[in-house]
Amino acid sequence: MPNKQHEPSPPGRNTSLRWALACAALAVGVAGVYLGLYRTKGYTLPVGFDAPWYVWRASFVADHGMGPLGTSTRPGSAVLAALIGGLTGRSQFTVAVLLGPVLPGVFALSLGALVWSSLGRHRWRWLAAVVVGGTVLGATRLVDENVATLLFLCLCVAAVTLLVAAAAADGASRWGFVGSVVLLVAAGLAHWLFLAVFGLMLLGAVILLAPGSLRRSRGEAVSLARTEAGTLTSAGLWVAGAMSVTVFGLLRAPANTISLREDPSRFVPKLTNDASRLRLWLLAPVAAFGGWILLEPADAQKRHERRRAVLLSLLAAWLVVCAGGIVFGLATKKLPPHRFLELAIVVPGVVAIAEAVGWLARRAGRGAAVVAAAACVLLAIPGVSAWYASGAPKPWVTPEALQEVRTAAAWLETLKPGPFVIWVSPFGPAGTESAALKERTIRAALPANLQEHLHMVPGNIVASALNDPFNGLSPAMRAAVRPYWDAAQPVLRSSTPAPFLILRSFDTKEFVDLSSEGKAVGPGVLVLPGDRGRLPTHVARASTKPNSFPGVVPSALWTVGFLALLAIAGYGWTRVVLGDRAHPAVRYGLTPAVGAGSLVLVGTIVSRLGVGLGTTVSWVVWFIVAAGGAIASRLTGGEREPEDSQATLRT
Repeated sequence: MPNKQHEPSPPGRNTSLRWALACAALAVGVAGVYLGLYRTKGYTLPVGFDAPWYVWRASFVADHGMGPLGTSTRPGSAVLAALIGGLTGRSQFTVAVLLGPVLPGVFALSLGALVWSSLGRHRWRWLAAVVVGGTVLGATRLVDENVATLLFLCLCVAAVTLLVAAAAADGASRWGFVGSVVLLVAAGLAHWLFLAVFGLMLLGAVILLAPGSLRRSRGEAVSLARTEAGTLTSAGLWVAGAMSVTVFGLLRAPANTISLREDPSRFVPKLTNDASRLRLWLLAPVAAFGGWILLEPADAQKRHERRRAVLLSLLAAWLVVCAGGIVFGLATKKLPPHRFLELAIVVPGVVAIAEAVGWLARRAGRGAAVVAAAACVLLAIPGVSAWYASGAPKPWVTPEALQEVRTAAAWLETLKPGPFVIWVSPFGPAGTESAALKERTIRAALPANLQEHLHMVPGNIVASALNDPFNGLSPAMRAAVRPYWDAAQPVLRSSTPAPFLILRSFDTKEFVDLSSEGKAVGPGVLVLPGDRGRLPTHVARASTKPNSFPGVVPSALWTVGFLALLAIAGYGWTRVVLGDRAHPAVRYGLTPAVGAGSLVLVGTIVSRLGVGLGTTVSWVVWFIVAAGGAIASRLTGGEREPEDSQATLRT
């Protein structure tokens, strides 16, 4: 007769404290890996091509709320950055420096929670998932450029953890199911195009699970909707409905969020470069070995076998979609294939790698700790080395350029509010994307009240006067700059004079050639009246050069502060969806992601009402989220089903 399995007790206070400290230390350590680049390279501004885009959007949302200038389009990252800036009193340039490195720590803990909850309690597998998952991001473009995608992954992995548990519990884990849907909606607010990609992955998992779910429904008298495939289908339908209402009803935003299309000729070089940075010759064989181990039958409880089956189905579908995306991108040049390579490595690849490390540690006996630690260090090398190598991320904006824009803004604010034109050269280090980079840089330094008055025109003033604005430009460059010209036509043709500005950092040749016709109103800032009439008589004081990196010790303290704000905001809601008996590895692993998702959802609603997420409002939003979670956890009493089923698993 089998031994009766006793209901497990909640983890003791000392155990919970040790896990909380371990999670915090690992998250801070992962963030430190990325922040060290600023100290090593001497950078003072956020790295990454898209950094100024994130800065100006978050600054605008913080001051005015979302809506104009496309700020309602996938606003999740802007809302979170605006809230954190308001809570800490840091500028958005400093938030951009710190938030990018903090998110890998949040992602790493979520990934650790996923493998612990879905594959079983094994601390070395968990450690490998956290360490490798946090560091492998350094070999991708997720930390420095695609921060919105990284935020999406943080929330998506946390949602998958809850969804796997709910699917394996015959629908009994109602709060876990609700939590997974809510987190997926928050992830969609960060990047709903990638949520659509995840929808394909979810569909693939449903197809893989459908035969077994049908057999269970017939043989065990379980409602089809409560089986694994039924639960995933229900989640997908709920998320699709909620996102449709949110995007088209609340935000009134377009479904297509692509505002800057990459040059297709760069797709293959980016893919090969990323494959090289990822050291696939090392990671791919380890991941393949771990995948082979995952396919072996597991010695676990029946319900835990269901969790494993659900997770493996999701990961298999994830890989198929990513492989299809790579092939489609290479064949059609309509999608960047390197983005799908990143997705394949950072989730399914890392889960398989963690399984391989866990298998190795289990067979090392007393030397398990040494073996696991050595394996983690070895497998962290690709990400860390790529982050610090010669091709490491760099700032794409200069202090001089930001200083000139701020000086120009100080002069413009002495005028009556109205449109103004900044002329820039269409050429630059980013090829056909140089004009977009310059616009983002200008907007990042402009105050929010001037954003809607800006018209940037890439081209030559003299050539435009001769009705030949695209003289000497290639067809690709003409296509890149034409939207700016079209948008500025009402101002350029208006009878009402609008000031023309030329900034030295954005067009050195024009600045020198027209210096005799205009007036310097500050260092590097030349003004030409739009009607070629009288010149300005007043000047602006030069702005100081920005320095966004707080320093080593302040950066460490702010990293802890950012994580604490997210964790406190999410702690109560994590208890609601997991329950009191959830293992600390899962509870503390999901808490920062749940906090981030909750802040994104509430902040989006508040911001869409036209309220800026400044200091006072940020604290109100944070308090609503944190206090609401605490109250909800008291009222629900915690949901105990997801983790109870794993109590007897081997450790």
